[in-house]
Amino acid sequence: EDLKFDHFENRKIGDGFNYLNQENILNKTSYEGPYPLITRSSLNRGISKYINDYSFEGECITVAPSGSSGSSFYHSGKVAFDNLIKVLIPK
Repeated sequence: EDLKFDHFENRKIGDGFNYLNQENILNKTSYEGPYPLITRSSLNRGISKYINDYSFEGECITVAPSGSSGSSFYHSGKVAFDNLIKVLIPK
């Protein structure tokens, strides 16, 4: 059966998501711990290691703007981000 796309609407990302401001993103030295640190990697859902602090709690989508450009992953719970990853939060 052919797929039909006539019932979809064009939308902007901002219609469904807020952008997490850089000031909310963890950018400090941390130690080993239980919280995933999300970076621009395309491997392991962007998780590079686990640290002792988190910068966000909830649901989000991360997007790598460089490095592994375009790599996007869903995360939920307590997570930390490096200062280069882009973070979209559902409205």
